[in-house]
Amino acid sequence: MKFDYGVSILLLAISVFVYFESQGFRGGGLGDPGAGFMPQVISVLLALLSIGLFFQTYKEKNKKNNNSSKITLKDIKNIILVMLGLIMYYYTLRAIGFIILTPILMMYLIYLFNKKISVKAAIFSIILTSALYFVFGGWLNIPIPTMF
Repeated sequence: MKFDYGVSILLLAISVFVYFESQGFRGGGLGDPGAGFMPQVISVLLALLSIGLFFQTYKEKNKKNNNSSKITLKDIKNIILVMLGLIMYYYTLRAIGFIILTPILMMYLIYLFNKKISVKAAIFSIILTSALYFVFGGWLNIPIPTMF
C-alpha cells in the first residue's frame, strides 16, 4: 500500500515536470501537432492516472485483503513470458513489419492472460494496430517498419 502511494506521487511529479518542460516546444493542436503536443497530452493522462492510483490505494486501504499483494510463481512466469514476447517482437519487427507482427503480439499477450484467443480479441488487435498505424504513420508522419 505504501509503495502505491509512493509510485503515484512519483508519477504525478514526473508528469508535472514533463508538462512544464514541454511548454518550451511548439504545442500545436490536433490538426497540426507540434513537438510539445504529445508530451503534454501524455503528461496530463499520466497525472490523471496517478491521481486515480492514489485514491484507489486510499480506498483499498480500508479493505483487509492482503492476498492480492503476494507475488506467485505464476506471476513471475507471466512476466518472463511477456518479456520474451517483447524481446522477440523487437528483434523481428524490421524483418516482418509492424502491421503483421503487432496483431500477433497482441493476441499472444491476450492468450497469456486469458488462456484463449477469441474472434473478438483478433478483431480488436487488428483494429488497434490499424489505428496505431494511422495515427503514427499517417497523421504524425512517423516512419513505421514495414516488410516491403
